[in-house]
Amino acid sequence: KEYFEQFSWYVPLYYDVTPRLSDIEKYNVNFIKEWETNFGPDYTPEYEY
Repeated sequence: KEYFEQFSWYVPLYYDVTPRLSDIEKYNVNFIKEWETNFGPDYTPEYEY
């Protein structure tokens, strides 16, 4: 959201999209948050895809 707000063409349809997320999307959001908390921005994988 913050990134797109810099563009004049951006008009958000919803302030909070959480109720519109599917169970899988909610799971993915929580998974990513937990991963970022545990590994942080300094995490370097042993290999690249």
